[in-house]
Amino acid sequence: MIHSMQRDRERRLRRKPRRRRGLVACLMALTGVALLANLLMHVEEPTTDAVHNPPGYRPPPAEAASRVMATLPPATPLEPVESSDARAAAAALSIVDALPPAPRIAYAVTVTEEPKASSVGFLDGAAVLAQSVRKAHKRSRYGAPAFVAFVSPRISRKTRASLRGIGFRSIEKQLPISPEKIEGSFLRKLWTEPNEKFPDPTMRGGCCGAWELLKLYAWTLTEYERVVHVDMDCLLLHPIDELLSIDASLVYTADYNMMNDNQRKNKLTPAVQGGFLVVRPSLDVFQALVALMQRGKWGGKCSGWECTGVGHWWGGATIQGLLPYFYDRHAKTLSLNRASDLKAVEVDRCIYDNMGDKAVTNPLPYVGCSAARQTPFDEVKFAHFTVCQKPWTCNPARDPDDTLKICLKLHAAWFDVRRQFEVEHGMPSEKKVCRRGYQKMAFPAGFGE
Repeated sequence: MIHSMQRDRERRLRRKPRRRRGLVACLMALTGVALLANLLMHVEEPTTDAVHNPPGYRPPPAEAASRVMATLPPATPLEPVESSDARAAAAALSIVDALPPAPRIAYAVTVTEEPKASSVGFLDGAAVLAQSVRKAHKRSRYGAPAFVAFVSPRISRKTRASLRGIGFRSIEKQLPISPEKIEGSFLRKLWTEPNEKFPDPTMRGGCCGAWELLKLYAWTLTEYERVVHVDMDCLLLHPIDELLSIDASLVYTADYNMMNDNQRKNKLTPAVQGGFLVVRPSLDVFQALVALMQRGKWGGKCSGWECTGVGHWWGGATIQGLLPYFYDRHAKTLSLNRASDLKAVEVDRCIYDNMGDKAVTNPLPYVGCSAARQTPFDEVKFAHFTVCQKPWTCNPARDPDDTLKICLKLHAAWFDVRRQFEVEHGMPSEKKVCRRGYQKMAFPAGFGE
């Protein structure tokens, strides 16, 4: 019995140290947690940047904890749980991914004065032009283009709203150079001194006077790779991708018919046709063109720009004379970072700016064909209704030697595109719109507003 009691006592004594060891272990664990918490509250990051981490800087606990946790063994990953916020973010991202890419190409027009109430072709021309561009660019590697309208301050809100309905973004612009600041006295007086015929002298010269210089703003649209500036009385029949990739500041067509016999004989640089310009935007080129305009040495005792004879023709004081002189003569005196910014390339006017004109006696070497009227219709990519007359006149030009009837076919193509626009916009459409004179497109009230 005595031995048995003694053995029980020994066993109890042996158990007590085990309990003490367990208690000690618990105390040590609690102490470790306390030390870790204290560490998280007081860890300081070495200061490497006096601006971003000033002396005494203490990162937030979460920041410190992340550094401490980085030293611990990796935990078993949990299954991701998608929150409603995460789902919303994913949905928003998918919408962004689905948006079409930003346009690389823009088509621009210039509106210099408010169209008269009696004008029948302004909005109709803009609508058909935009429709033809959209249709052609469905087959272009450059994708859908943007549409821009440079408008003078005299253009009404109603007209701007109508342009917006068609798809044009209106950008109001003043003249790139004030006529009063032009150094050349002849050109300065031309655009500053009114007379009975021109109460507004800025409208003197060419179709639109000084206001045609708004076209120069095409060089300022640097958000696009190329800007195709065209007139409203134009029609794009096929993509012109091959022109959009030319490494040059300007791609243009020449208007040989603007020149007189003496100018052709002297082989002057031909006039640039201002209704079709493919521009690579550059602020440097824009500023150089404006600087040349400010110098303004055109006309007077000698003809043309800088007494060279270049630009001594209709519209020569603006785009149709300024551009050929700038690229052919003035560019040789300039130096830009990109040499091709001073380069202009002439292309076949019968394909890319077909006006339906006949051949003229011309000693200058034509680029492409000599007579737009003799070009097969299927080869024409861009039409400009000048010699062929406007479609809304209902009187396409024709003559006995017009065996290809190019003007008739171009007019028919214009009316086909018009009907496409009307159908897409739910507007009434009549096939024979010239049966009793031209019938304007029936834009709904408040169109574009």
